Amino acid sequence: MEKHKEAFFKLLELLIDGGLVKENEKHRIDSIHIIANVAVPAATELIRQGLDNA
Repeated sequence: MEKHKEAFFKLLELLIDGGLVKENEKHRIDSIHIIANVAVPAATELIRQGLDNA
């Protein structure tokens, strides 16, 4: 199995064991939230770097 799939299924197993996700339960993930959470810190970092270099 590919490494990213192994990591995903291990994480899923931990979530099920922790009671955060029920086994065989369907979920949807909205990738917009993932992109937004990554994009904001990156923009903030670029602004900080620009101010430091000014």
